[in-house]
Amino acid sequence: MKCILIGGGGHGRVLFETIEKQRPGVVVGVLDKNRQMKTFEGIPVLGGDELLPHLKGRDHFTHFVIGVDADVTQRAALYIAARKAGLEPLAVIHPTAWISPNAKLAPGCQVLAHAVVNTNAQLGGHVLVNTSAVVERDAIVGAHAHIGTRAVVCAAVQVKETTFIEPGSVVRG
Repeated sequence: MKCILIGGGGHGRVLFETIEKQRPGVVVGVLDKNRQMKTFEGIPVLGGDELLPHLKGRDHFTHFVIGVDADVTQRAALYIAARKAGLEPLAVIHPTAWISPNAKLAPGCQVLAHAVVNTNAQLGGHVLVNTSAVVERDAIVGAHAHIGTRAVVCAAVQVKETTFIEPGSVVRG
């Protein structure tokens, strides 16, 4: 498996540390719009997002992870571009996260440190459940949504695709 990290900022560092702890050496390249950045945590920065369509054939990348967290629309567009380029999304689950065995996570989800995804919750593709956030039982979170740090999505709530839930928010049904 060869994974490209898309975005070398703060969220990218969080994901990289989590991946590296569980699967050392999987992330072997980074894409970032900052043309001054040449390396990221000792890994080469290959260029910007415009290289996405060429990574599978040229460099034999198989997987990707989106390290951009600020804009759900941008995250969704990058995800779609990477999938069109033939790359598979890499799920990132921090070892301190709790995910119920009865929860359903679509490909490419990111569940960070101390986050909780409770029983029968459903996460669409590429959902980000940030640090210490909670998705309660029977909640449904649409693709590309970002549940901010320490936010709570209460039981049976439905969150639409590409929604950003502010850090510390409580979303009730």
